[in-house]
Amino acid sequence: MEGEPEQNASAPEGETPSPEDTLKKSLETQEKETEKSSSDQESAPTNSSDDSEEVEDEVNFELKYSESSLDDILSARKELYESSEEFRAQRDELNLKSQENITSRNSFNTKVKELMESVEKHRETRNTLNEKVAELKSSRKEATNKAEKLRQDFLDLKKSKFANSRLPPIFKIRKELKELEIKQMTTPLTTSKERGLVEKIGLLQQQIREYNEMLDSDSDVAEARSNYKDSEKSRKIILKEMNQTRQEAQREHDQMYRDLKKSRSTRKKADSYQRAFIKSKTEADGIHENYIELLKEIQAIDRIIGDRRKATSSPGEATETMASADELYQKFLGGDKLTTNELMVIQKAGLL
Repeated sequence: MEGEPEQNASAPEGETPSPEDTLKKSLETQEKETEKSSSDQESAPTNSSDDSEEVEDEVNFELKYSESSLDDILSARKELYESSEEFRAQRDELNLKSQENITSRNSFNTKVKELMESVEKHRETRNTLNEKVAELKSSRKEATNKAEKLRQDFLDLKKSKFANSRLPPIFKIRKELKELEIKQMTTPLTTSKERGLVEKIGLLQQQIREYNEMLDSDSDVAEARSNYKDSEKSRKIILKEMNQTRQEAQREHDQMYRDLKKSRSTRKKADSYQRAFIKSKTEADGIHENYIELLKEIQAIDRIIGDRRKATSSPGEATETMASADELYQKFLGGDKLTTNELMVIQKAGLL
């Protein structure tokens, strides 16, 4: 019975045990169960009805093949073995597919984990930057109030100090100067028009210089004006930093959202492989159950065949079989690899 299928056929990691190893485990398990059953029978009433399903199966198989010839039984065994091999191949293929689905699922779950770690990192950075924006916003408000107060102090002092002087409308002068400078740089002009524009720009610049010289002539006004300019400069620095920090916080938020969106799509892929794994694993388990049922019947047939051959064998043949079993058992103890048929010989001889 070379190439006998194994007893325990589930291979969740995609590895199929050899028939010899699994049959050996099966025989050890059966031996333990037999010892346990004998022990239970010694302590239990004689008419106990708690017979194992395995014994019931053996009785049924005995009845099933009781009227069949040895050739018919061997033919039936061959068909059962071929069917069991088909089941085993289908099961192993599904188990391999299940393992592939698990590998893909784990890979996508790892990506989801990395993306969620990135999401959390960007969220923390964004929140820290938003807190800084709030602090800068408060500082900017204080700086704005201070600059406005110093500006008003400067204007009031300037008005009181130069009450009898005709101050030029400096705001309008600066605005007009800026417009003329832009026009000079962007508009093509004739030589005469450009000369006139340059003269006008020079006149406005002169008026601004005279205005500044007049204000600087009074130390109090000059100091008030300097304080106002310094406060305005500080306000603009805070405003610039606040805007830059707000932009950084927005970039962190946008990246967080992209990673979160990607993690959701990746998680869907992981879930699809999980569903595929459950489907293939369920199918493999169902086929494995059918395989085990065939294997039980094959082992029952092997016992029936052995019993019939033993009943028809001569004393000399029985002695020869025992001698062969002893020899095989010594090989087994020595670590030699035995075929399934040889293991069955050892078992039938009561040595294993």
